[in-house]
Amino acid sequence: MKPFKHITVILLLVCAANFYCSGEPVTLEPESKSAVDDEISIIVIRSNKKNVQVFLNDNFMGQTPLTVKGLVTGDYIMSVSTNSKDKSEKKQIYRIEVKRGLLQNYYVELPSAQDPAP
Repeated sequence: MKPFKHITVILLLVCAANFYCSGEPVTLEPESKSAVDDEISIIVIRSNKKNVQVFLNDNFMGQTPLTVKGLVTGDYIMSVSTNSKDKSEKKQIYRIEVKRGLLQNYYVELPSAQDPAP
């Protein structure tokens, strides 16, 4: 095999690994919704683990359980991850839709260390 073919194969593998690890955001539907004042929006994020870090559009919002009020209506990219030193834990990325006049409850489940990787 010629040297350039090796480089091409390595680049393809690296790109495929990056896509698999980062992946596309998964749309996350709220567990429940309830009406609130028409002028506000509220989201609540809970998790199966404590102190999960929550980012909306790459802005740190806090740790679970988390309540965020007053977001502008629209689509957001929500990423969640533990504050663990374990580098094998990957952040999970979701797409959520914030709607005015609603309290939306979201639940995210992060795999435990002994869960097999998908």
